[in-house]
Order: sequence, then structure tokens, then C-alpha cells
Amino acid sequence: MSGQFSGKSKLLLGEIIKGVSKLRSGDKKAYLKHFSIIEQIKLEDFEGDTYEEAIVAGIKCEADLLKRAEEHGIWSQKKEDDIKGSRFIIERTQINLEKTKDINARRILKSTLEAANKEVSELEAERSKILNYSAESLASNKKIKRMLEVSLFEDSKCKKRLKKEDLEFFSYAFFNKIGELYSHETMLRVAFEDLFFEVFCYQYRNPLLIFGGKYKKITVYQHRITSYANVLLNKLKNCDIPKNKSKDAVDIFNYKEPEEKETKVQREGISDLLAGKKEGDSIAISDF
Repeated sequence: MSGQFSGKSKLLLGEIIKGVSKLRSGDKKAYLKHFSIIEQIKLEDFEGDTYEEAIVAGIKCEADLLKRAEEHGIWSQKKEDDIKGSRFIIERTQINLEKTKDINARRILKSTLEAANKEVSELEAERSKILNYSAESLASNKKIKRMLEVSLFEDSKCKKRLKKEDLEFFSYAFFNKIGELYSHETMLRVAFEDLFFEVFCYQYRNPLLIFGGKYKKITVYQHRITSYANVLLNKLKNCDIPKNKSKDAVDIFNYKEPEEKETKVQREGISDLLAGKKEGDSIAISDF
């Protein structure tokens, strides 16, 4: 694994094994207790119950708010379609960007990607303003508050809950850490750390034994790195991965066995897609 990732991955692996992350905010520190599978399910149930209570109380759901916004000319089905179209362009452009090495083609694709990302960002910001006071938004906000209340502690053994007045102080550090723990690429690299992956290879038929053997008690992040390790092991066993692609977990995960016929079609497809395009031109959904 590349040195630029290994240090961070080792630290995060230690946190996942222990089930606790240390958070810092200014000169203060707190401890984030990782949710177990059961605790995560309870949070989802809490969010669902809160949503139902909001509907009973007369708060509109997202679908109703969007319908009302359309009736008043604030939103439209066209904007919904534009979001879907731009997301499709982003997905296809990223795939094509990975396949081509032509400098001019890459510039056009990057320009397209930038324009599509900007359009999605602007439309979603507009959409969010309409949905700020939906039943879904209320339920999500209450779930987040509950997450802070039940997972933050003053001590590393997670015995003494953080005072309510300090929860907001650590909210930024909390969401930063959750973002790390949910990052696809970061968790892939954590799962591929020697200290974990080698043990997993010996115990892949019953990986729960690595964490004590009880599914209900493992954390959601222990479950994630176990799932990722399983995918990586299968890729290494079943694919002829080149040496320059076998050192990084993300490269292994993304690797696909080359097929000459498919590669030729893909190459011609990109050429056709970019035919007549100049630097600065963007690609429309109709081009696909």
C-alpha cells in the first residue's frame, strides 16, 4: 500500500478494531462509540417512527412539497429530469475518463464533468430549499441529534456520556469522523491493511470470529471492512491482476479483466462520442 494512505489507514483500523474514535475540537476531546448493528437498526427505526409522527402532525412529505412547488411554478418535472440527466452524464463521463489517455479527449471529458457537477449542485441546492421543512428532513435531523446523544462520551471506555451542552461543540468533528468511516476508498484501504487482511485470509470462511463471533455485537464499521476484505480477496484469487495494480485496494476493487473485443468497442465508442468536439465543448445526454 502507498505510504500516503498507510498511516491513516492503520490509525483508522485501530479505531475500528476497538470500536471507539477519539475526537478533538479546540483544546477539548471526546470519544465516539461506534454503533453496533443492532444500535444502527434502532436508529433507523427511530427515524421511521419520527417520520410517521410528523405526517400525523400535518407536516408534508417531500413528494407533497415538490408537487405544491410545481403548482406554484417554483419547481418543475423538467428540473427533476435535468438532475437525473446530469447524474447520468457524470457517471458515463467518469467511466470514459478512466478509459482514455488522449490529452484532448480528457480535457473535453473533464470540462463536461465540471459542467454537469455544477448543474447538479445548483439544482439540488434549489431543491433542498423546498424540502427543508419536510417530514423526511425533520426525521433526519432528529436522528442526527439522537446519534450525537447516544454515541459521544467523555471517557475512552464510553461510560460517561458527554454533557448535552457540549454535543454541538463536537458536532463538526463527529461528522468528519463519520465521513471517514463511510468513505468507500478509505474503508477499502483499511480492509487491505496487513494487520487485518492477513488475519481475514486465514479466517475468511467465518470472519465473525475475528470480532468475537457474535453478529449482533460487531459494529457497522467492522462489518464494512469485513465485506470489503471479502471482495478484495475474491478479486485477488480470481483475477490476474498486474503487479502495478495489486498494491492498492482501490485499484484491486476497480480492476476488471481486459477483453480485447470489448476494449476495441469501448475505444471506438469514446472516439465517436468526442467526434467534432473541441476543447471547452461539453457533452450532452443525447451524445450518449
